This record gives sequence, C-alpha cells and structure tokens, in this order.
Amino acid sequence: MPNGQRNRPGGNRPGGGQRHSGGRRQNRGRPGNQHHRGQQGPPPQTTHFHNPYNFVPTPTRSSLPDNCFAGDYNPVNHEEDHSRLWPDLYTGEIPVKLTVKTPLFIAKTPEVAENNNGHKTYDCVDEVPATSIKGMLRSAYEAITNSRYGVFNDEHKKKLGLRLQAQTDVVPARVIAGDNGGLALKLFCGTSRINSAGKPDGSQFAAWIPAYGVRERHFPGHEYCVHGERVKAKLVFCKHQRQWTFWRVVAAAPVNQPLPHVSERDLPDLRGRWGYDREIVFKEVEGYVVKSRRLIRFKHDERLFFNINSARVQPNVPIPHSVQDDYNNLLADYRKVHEHGACPASGPGVVQGSHITDEHNLSVGDFVYVSFNNPHETSRTVRKIFPVQISRDLHDASPWDCLDSSLRPPTSLDTLSPAERLFGWVNADGQGAWRGKVRITSLSTSHPDQISAVARFQRSMPLTILGAPKPSQGRFYVGNRNGDAQPHGLDKKQVGYTRDKRIRGRKMYLTPRLLTSPEQAPYWTQPWEDRTQRSVEGYHQEYRQPNGNNCESNQNRSITGWIRQGTEIHFSLRVENLRKEEVGALLTLINFSSWAGKEAVLRLGMGKPFGLGCLQISLGEAPRIVTADKWQNFYKNLSAISYSDITTSEEMNTFQQSFQQEMATAFNKKNWTDLPFVRAFTAIAKGPEDNYPVHYPRGTDDRDPNNNETLSFKWFVSNEKSVQRQVPGYVLPNAANINPLPKQP
Repeated sequence: MPNGQRNRPGGNRPGGGQRHSGGRRQNRGRPGNQHHRGQQGPPPQTTHFHNPYNFVPTPTRSSLPDNCFAGDYNPVNHEEDHSRLWPDLYTGEIPVKLTVKTPLFIAKTPEVAENNNGHKTYDCVDEVPATSIKGMLRSAYEAITNSRYGVFNDEHKKKLGLRLQAQTDVVPARVIAGDNGGLALKLFCGTSRINSAGKPDGSQFAAWIPAYGVRERHFPGHEYCVHGERVKAKLVFCKHQRQWTFWRVVAAAPVNQPLPHVSERDLPDLRGRWGYDREIVFKEVEGYVVKSRRLIRFKHDERLFFNINSARVQPNVPIPHSVQDDYNNLLADYRKVHEHGACPASGPGVVQGSHITDEHNLSVGDFVYVSFNNPHETSRTVRKIFPVQISRDLHDASPWDCLDSSLRPPTSLDTLSPAERLFGWVNADGQGAWRGKVRITSLSTSHPDQISAVARFQRSMPLTILGAPKPSQGRFYVGNRNGDAQPHGLDKKQVGYTRDKRIRGRKMYLTPRLLTSPEQAPYWTQPWEDRTQRSVEGYHQEYRQPNGNNCESNQNRSITGWIRQGTEIHFSLRVENLRKEEVGALLTLINFSSWAGKEAVLRLGMGKPFGLGCLQISLGEAPRIVTADKWQNFYKNLSAISYSDITTSEEMNTFQQSFQQEMATAFNKKNWTDLPFVRAFTAIAKGPEDNYPVHYPRGTDDRDPNNNETLSFKWFVSNEKSVQRQVPGYVLPNAANINPLPKQP
C-alpha cells in the first residue's frame, strides 16, 4: 500500500486516491456499446459502478520452505552473485514490445509552466523513460511472485485517522506542566462528576457560549469571550429537546470585574425554547473560553470549560508519552488530509480549525478533550486525547502493524524475496544493497503509421483532480485476518486497523476494457474540448475537468499532449545469472495476454484511475538466453553465439511451467491459476466483464460540474449513514470477483 501522488509528473504510484471525480458519468447505457464483445446489453447505469482500484492479496510468506524460489534467501550463498557467469544460470536478452492501448502520459521534468494560482501544466515525454518501464515491470513481478513490499516505510508505521460520530464519554481539559518535565491535564467537569462510563452523571461538562447567530450572539459581555481567556460567567440551566441538560452562558466579564445583571425577564425565550416550566436556575462561575471556530455551517455555540467549586475539582492526570505521540500524529493526520487546499471549508462563514491551520504539537495551555481507560478517580489513566473539535480519532493499529513481517521490506541480504533478487535492493534503514540482474536496453518509441508517437493538443487539457491516497478508509483498505474483504454493515471502528487484521494487498487500477477497444477511439479524440456533459459513443470524459471556476486550480494539473494509442515501445531486457524460475517468471509476465486474455494490460503513467496508460505487453522476438558454458566458449574463442542458441518455444514453455509449478507448490495450491494473488492480478488487469462504469464514488448528481468538490466524500458519508440505518455499509469487494458498488449506498 505505497503512498500515492497528487497529479505529479511520473504518474500516480499505487495508493493514489481521488477526492472528487469531476462530475461525469461514464457509459450511460447507450444501446450497442457492447456489440463488439457480444455481451448482453448494459445494465441501468444509474445503479452501480466499479471503483477504479482494487487490491492484489498478499498471503503470508512466513511458512515458505527455506531457500525455495518463492521464499527468502541470500543470492550470494546460492552462487547467483555478479562475480562471474555461473553454471546452470541463464544470461542473455529478452526482446519486449509494449503496445499503447489507451493514451499514455508521462511528464517531462522539470519542464513545467505554473500560473498565478499554482496550477501547473506539464508536457509529455517524447521517449518513455527506461526507469518508468522498469518500475512497472517490477510492480507486476512483485505481485505475481508475492514478493515483499518494495515500498513500505516509516510513514506506514503511523496510525491513521478516521472520522467519528459525536461522543459523550470525553472530558474537557487544559494541558499543564507535569512532573519530570512531562505534561498533565487539568480536568473541567462543570457541575457533574465522571461516571463509570466516562460520561457526566448530570449536565454536560462544558457550558455553551452563544457565538454564531444573530439573535443569541450579543449577550452582555460577549466581547470578553476570547479564546483562551479566563472569564467570569453567569450560567443558566437548560434542557435540550432531546432531554439532556447543559449550562448556557448569558453574561460574561473579566475575572477582576463584576458580572452584568441578568434576570429571567432578560431571557424571554428561555422557557419556551428550552422546555422549562419550573424555576430558572442561575450560577456564577469562572472558567476558560474555548473557541474552535465555526467549523460547520450550522454551528451556533462555543464552550466554557469550568469547575463549579473546589470540591468538584478533579486531580490532575499525567499524559503518557505514547498518548502524547498519538495526539501529535492525529494533528499531523488532520493537516495531511487538508494539505494543498484539499477538503476546503464549505458554506457561509465556515473556516478551518486551528488544529489544521496551526503547525504545532501538544503543549502547555492547549485545550483538549480526554477519554480514560478507567474513569474512576483513584485509578484514572488517559486513553486518548482529542482536539476540542472531535471528528477524528486514530485507528487502533497502523498499516505497518497490519502487514505480516514476512511481507515487509527486507532488512538484510538473507531476507531478499524474488523481486529484490531480480530487480535489486537498497536497505532503507541501514547498510546493505544488492545490484539487480536485469536492465533495460535498446529502448525506442514509435508509431506503426509513421506519425509522431506524441499527440500535441491544440490547447492544454485540464485533468480531473487526483487526490492523495485515503488508506484511512478501512472499508476499502483493511481486510480480515486473511486480508479478504470484511463483512458489510460493520461500523468504522469495527472495520478499522487492528492488530488482528491485514491490509488488503497491493493497489492496482482496473482496466476499463471498453475504453481500450478500437470502437471507443472517439472517446480519446480532441481531449481539449469539454465533452464532460455530453456523451460520445456512450461515454463522458472521465479524465477531463469540466470548464468552470475549478477548471485550473492548484489541486489539478493540465497536460499539453500524450502518447497516442497504437504506439509501440520496443526494448530488450538484459539479464544475467537467472535461475530458470526467474526466466520463467519474466516470460510468464511478458506473455501475460496469451494466458490471461487479450484484454489484460499493465498500467503506466499519470491518470490511471481514468483509463490512461493501458499497455499490452508481448515478446518482440524470440529470447536469446543461454547458459554460462556457451558464454564461456564465446569469450574463449571469440565465436558468436549461434542462431541455434536462441531459446525455443519448448524451452520457454519449460521455463514458465517450472516457475508456475514452483509457486503453486510453495503456497500449497494444485495449479498456478488457483493462487489468490494470480487470480486477483488477472481479474484487475482484464477489468470488469459487465458494462458498469469505472469511476470513483460519487455522492450527488455526477453531471453537476459545479458540485464536484466533495462528491466522493459524500458517497463515503452516505455509506457510513447506511450502517446507522441498519443496512449495509459497503466494503470494497475482493478483486477476484470485481462486483460493482451501488451509486447510492
């Protein structure tokens, strides 16, 4: 589950997600779109969709036999190092051809134009970089060999945030200096005590300060209610229509001044509005004003943290270092979710909270909410602390905790898996490296029609916004103890990261197989024209941002061209000292479409969620791979490797069968095709067989170009509400099945 990028040059790495989808609907059920595959007519396109990414499962490798090909071992100890050409190992060249099935975009760097609002425009490379191709091949090789994760670093050791429902089992507190240089919490329980559930045994702990609303804002002394200030306040006891009680500030003053006089006659709406038919109760207190700002449109009050008298003051509670670290990570998660203007505040007068805009960690003077492991006063310990605005928490475990140790990146030569042994490895946490046994040579890019491989647009085309990955979405990223999809209908905490669960696997993007067909070529023509609100051959432009106020912003990117469909990329894989299983694994990958189906493609470059960068891979010519003895004869006698030494079809089949049987045996399966990671990899690379559209979740009318800022967010919100309504909160299905998701959860 590596990190992704936000429309950056070089494409979106696995893990890229999207905050919104640009407001288009793909394949709206036009009759006849499916005739070229002889399928049934498309189902109603308003009901379901396919998420553009899914996961290739990664079963544990801890039980693999020692020193087998699928397991871990040090290649130096197996006479596979680079000191010589070893007997019985293969060296030579494998010619490969990639055919561009959908337009491919890889940005030139650092050639970029940027306008005043931070919007960047990229040009396309003329020749596909060898490093990009090698990275694509390595990712696919990792998947089909179930190797260790190539990218899984310290960032994945941090717990991720998740949105919460409103809680009542938290206590207001202020951070103070503790013992031995640490931090502690001074609690404010108002007029209540903390019960056994961590909740108030009476009225809410904090009082309400009218802050937003024309009628209630101007109580006497409201100008003294500044965040962080200690004030005197006059409170009135109120009862909410939902039957819970609280205190409300009706007057305020500095602590060294008297309070303004306020009586029941000054509060004409108190009885009717707050449901009282008995004597009005007032109290005078001192406390701290806590303002988290207007974070939602209909927010009307801020808070006063207070204690009614010294008898109700709770003892201070020390903050464990682990809790302090979790709180700082939570603040970092807030800022990451909103970085670069993502998820902006929406609605009249709505702003971002200081926990997002201020770059600081927990310190003395901060106001927080706190929950306890044991709320009892004599044995109370802090479980978690939150910003006063409670909407996020941290999962109980990190992604690193949910990845089996046998799948984490290697830390020594003895723990190299098949991908590291073939493509190379550098220890990210210390000394150690291994040079790979494969490199790319003789790379060329051309179009068979003798035209330029790169199509330059008449004017730049704004891509739809591609957001950062959202691994905190447990319903999509977290599996059960085997890494399979969890049941529908569980709440957020139940589907979240815990140490008894596993991440779903390696992220891959589904092939939109209809868009790779020649019949859908008009979908990709004249991309600079905005066709997002009308269909061409039954499709709307998923890849283009609609014209409007957000057409070119600092959140999306524009491109000036791309590599055409039909372009061929030829290169050779120079290999050295390969085991026959390694040769077989490469040939299996290169002959991918011959056994997986002609629809199966690999993915490369930017815009993969929208169907860009589908590449069909095949052998260019017969491989020229021979064992060391023939190379030794060549160097001794300076005699050329004869044509008869070219690898035959029978030998290639033998290599592939050796690899496939080795993998099936290692993972206790009868056949190669029964391996769960092979089934999922094949299904994703072929794409869904039905005609449902492929796009990110959308929660509103997806044809509204002016309301695309929070479409994906709204779908997930609706999906969470469905759990509360006792109907399924949908999870991402397993890749081998590729079942669609409902557009309206």
